[in-house]
Amino acid sequence: MLRLEDIDATRCRSEFADAILEDLAWLGVDWDGPVRVQSAHMADYAAALESLRHGADYPCFCSRADILRAAIVAARAWARRRAAPYPGTCRDLPESERRARAHETHALRLDMARALAAARTKAPAAGTPPHPAADRFHPA
Repeated sequence: MLRLEDIDATRCRSEFADAILEDLAWLGVDWDGPVRVQSAHMADYAAALESLRHGADYPCFCSRADILRAAIVAARAWARRRAAPYPGTCRDLPESERRARAHETHALRLDMARALAAARTKAPAAGTPPHPAADRFHPA
């Protein structure tokens, strides 16, 4: 499967996608099925996001620079004591602060501990094997 991510209108242009396809063909790389263009499947992504709205998502108000700084600090901590590489800066904000800041620009992040706990309580569709990470994930 090949998926082209094209929803960032400031950086993605059709000629870039054409060049990617041309380069992959030149390299002899092929894929099964049609190219999946991200912008053509926004409804799928919206449905997937909606399915996560069980308390497993949380708003993050950090800028990319904030996250980079946190990641550098976390990477140093990781090297010293094997701490988690991303500290989840906004994960534990009180609900009152989340509501007060809801008008601010933010990204949605996934709380993996909550998501996996929710996944464990749901019955999988018939014939669907459990996700391999479900029993390996142990939050710090």
